[in-house]
Amino acid sequence: MMYNTISHPYLQQGQDIYNSCNQSSVSDVTTARDSTSPNFKTLPPINLKQSTTHIPVKISFPSNTISPNIPDSQITNTSATITDIVSPQPFFSYSPQDQTRIAIQKNLKLAIEEIKRTESQYLSNLKTLKRDYFEKLIEDIHLDVPVPIKIVYNILAELIQYHDKMTKLFERVDDTNIFKQCEGYCSIIAENGINLFWYKWYCSQHQIIQDSYHEFSQQSDRYGSKSQSNWRQFVFKIWFTGWQNFFESQQGVGLKKDFSLMSLLQRPIDRITKYRLFVETICKNCIKLGHSTANIQNSFEKICNQLNQINRNTEDRNIHKELFELIDFSTIRYHEMQIDFQFFGIPYLVGTCWAVYVENKVPRGHNLPILLFKSHLILIEYCHYSKRKKFELKFVVPVIKCHLDLESTTSSYGLHTTYPHCIKVSFEIGLCHYELLLCWLTKTDYDIWCEELTVIVCFVNGNDVLQKQPTTEATQYLYKLPTNLSPYDINTTSESFTMRQGNCYFKQCLLIKIVIDKVLMKLLHTESSNSIHTSVNNNHEDKGYKIVFENKQLSTNERFFRASISKGLHIYLIQESEAKFIDFFLSWQIKNQLK
Repeated sequence: MMYNTISHPYLQQGQDIYNSCNQSSVSDVTTARDSTSPNFKTLPPINLKQSTTHIPVKISFPSNTISPNIPDSQITNTSATITDIVSPQPFFSYSPQDQTRIAIQKNLKLAIEEIKRTESQYLSNLKTLKRDYFEKLIEDIHLDVPVPIKIVYNILAELIQYHDKMTKLFERVDDTNIFKQCEGYCSIIAENGINLFWYKWYCSQHQIIQDSYHEFSQQSDRYGSKSQSNWRQFVFKIWFTGWQNFFESQQGVGLKKDFSLMSLLQRPIDRITKYRLFVETICKNCIKLGHSTANIQNSFEKICNQLNQINRNTEDRNIHKELFELIDFSTIRYHEMQIDFQFFGIPYLVGTCWAVYVENKVPRGHNLPILLFKSHLILIEYCHYSKRKKFELKFVVPVIKCHLDLESTTSSYGLHTTYPHCIKVSFEIGLCHYELLLCWLTKTDYDIWCEELTVIVCFVNGNDVLQKQPTTEATQYLYKLPTNLSPYDINTTSESFTMRQGNCYFKQCLLIKIVIDKVLMKLLHTESSNSIHTSVNNNHEDKGYKIVFENKQLSTNERFFRASISKGLHIYLIQESEAKFIDFFLSWQIKNQLK
């Protein structure tokens, strides 16, 4: 291999040229190399001080002396100056003089790495809570589990799907530009991080479970082992505490991760607030670096709006608490455990209705407040003025055992009426079948209740057909019925068939004639009570049972439940009282003006 070397005479010539450039002018520069060198040409004299223009220099090589095997036509010679090539602006700065910028960029990288790592941990916590704490409780223990726990279990299944999808979307962000990465992560979180429907529902149920846990802890601290047996004692003390001790005992040395139920339940709420802080931090750091943050700010505003909607969803919680303070739950027990309102969760619909049922083989009807929950239909009855809790439980019916007959006027057995705004509810308890007629004054109220009952009974609980065969389910559902309630049918294989058959009317058709008193008729602006509400076939008048819709019962129930009645449902007598007061005030004002 041959190497080109520069001889000493050429070095001396180069030194002479350099020295001459430091003088005021350079003149008579004839050659830079001797005449035997073919690659250099003679340059004209240049006055360095007087010249103010940039003179591009083009050096031409007449022949290819370096690579003789490549034709000259394939070697491109371009004319370029030093200023034609501009250095690109780097995305990262490694200059020691730019420590602030380096620190901000490092913070952005750490924030992205943290949100990815904690998202995977959060997904793991959701799976642990669903699989070990709730799923085994619901599927392996043959008890009627408190409704908030069932709801949270279903919500966790949906949240796991959403956050698993978001984890995969994080992995797809592979842009080398740190600012593009930040925009990508913020956009993913804004679109997928907070599912408004599921998180609103989760937060409402979380509050109920948390209140139940704190109330149980206070009772345990106050009474110790003498505290009354309660469903919370089994759920919180025995089941959840057992799983907590198991997981914490499996941790390695030095690890102290909290596996308590309250800690795991708190993490979804902490997580959605973490998203807001992450996007806010990214936005502030990008502003400091002088980059556009329009997309990041849009993501931040969307997340803040979602959190505000979740916060507003808890406004009605105090109303529900005041509602349940009126009801005495001490009369109902489940497997020797005391039940309270938190067992049922939050009601979907609250109102009043006239309930017609058969007691001692005789139809009876009363106006009762009615509460529809996800798992139970509850009707309560006014008891006495002297009691602190004014109402007692009359019916607690598991919705999963119910069947709706929306056309009670065409029923061929049991309770039958021609009253149009009526729903028949049939339900099975043990080996006995019972029925209720639920009636309302107006079609508006009837339509609202009809829609909600259809959704809860037929779709949520999936029970649109009453079971004809005796059930062999291991789960024993919570219920409460009046002592002398008459079934319309009994399974003949029941051990108590002989004892109960005397109180059963065996699908006998009982015709119910509805009569509305004058005060209610006036509220409904109806001229005649014989128009549609009390029309009865003359052939069956002697066999009919008259049920009167009285003003007094409705007035009492509306007075206590006025603040709790669901939106869209009528409040009849309160509105009438307000209208009378307004009329009185106006007439009094007119009289004073005439004086």
